[in-house]
Amino acid sequence: MIGTMFGGWEFSSVQMAIVWEQLTPIFLVTLVVAVFGSAPLIPKAAEACLVRENLRKPATYFSYMASFVLLILCMLSLSSGTYNPFIYFKF
Repeated sequence: MIGTMFGGWEFSSVQMAIVWEQLTPIFLVTLVVAVFGSAPLIPKAAEACLVRENLRKPATYFSYMASFVLLILCMLSLSSGTYNPFIYFKF
């Protein structure tokens, strides 16, 4: 099963068409934000730029607020994607 998950790469025209179809601008922006967000860049920048102890709090608050805004945007994107009826409507 693991060999199937990580092997079997074929670059046929059908598979490449699916890849190019999935590369939307929102996906690319999300990918870039995720890569930079997963790296410890914000704490390192806060340590390098901020000299006094009391100036670290705004950087932390900004990080929390940015994460919260991205969470809300993701939830709005998922909820407005398609119509999902109530799952137990027919029962």
